[in-house]
Amino acid sequence: MNTILFAFFSHFLLILFGVCSISLNKISFDEEIKEYLNHFLILRNLQNYCEGKNILLAPNLVRELCLCI
Repeated sequence: MNTILFAFFSHFLLILFGVCSISLNKISFDEEIKEYLNHFLILRNLQNYCEGKNILLAPNLVRELCLCI
């Protein structure tokens, strides 16, 4: 009886550890995706400023970046 309980609890702990590990990996992956999307939006906004007459409306830093591209 004791071995059955021990086996049950040890398997339960392994499953619980696996679920927590998967959850932490998903959170890390979600943060990485948010970071990439943030970089993409910055580049997209920069491209919008650099096209046509918008460069006159762009802040100084964006103007300098547009001229460097």
